[in-house]
Amino acid sequence: TGDHALLQFNDTSESADARRLALILDGGTLRLRKHSDANENQGDIMIIQRSSGNIGIGAAPSTKFEVQGTASASYFLTSNTIQVGGYASVAYSRFGTTATTHSNFITTTNDLLVNGDFEVDASAQFDSFVQMDTTATTSFRIRSSSGTQGACIELKDNDGSGYTYLRVNNGVATFSTTECL
Repeated sequence: TGDHALLQFNDTSESADARRLALILDGGTLRLRKHSDANENQGDIMIIQRSSGNIGIGAAPSTKFEVQGTASASYFLTSNTIQVGGYASVAYSRFGTTATTHSNFITTTNDLLVNGDFEVDASAQFDSFVQMDTTATTSFRIRSSSGTQGACIELKDNDGSGYTYLRVNNGVATFSTTECL
């Protein structure tokens, strides 16, 4: 019982305080741990839990692969969603932890939700309609269901009671109460 060193690596070019790494099997958990002459246990570098198969770098893992600290990758691929800043079981990718307020649109793995500010320092293209809401009573939408009809801008009234629609036809802007198609 207790810690059982399987392998110990010594680096004589390092100072005595940072010279050894030990591979330890401890009750079904494999640990790569820093050791020194002054302190046998300076913390786990990597942990592999036999029962769950979880791997942790920098801390004990609660998921299949967990890194505490900064990590980098030259190529990142996932076959499911990406959750950044928190974890929840949702069908779409997101940055942040707040759930979507547009569940009629944000529903699947190729949808993205950003909680918080979002900046684009170059151009942005949209192949569908664009909607911007700040409260339940104000919004701004640009939409068109047909590439031949051009864009229609929907402006919600200040009191939230209805919309005014702006269309541009042959260089002439017109406002109406006819809904954008």
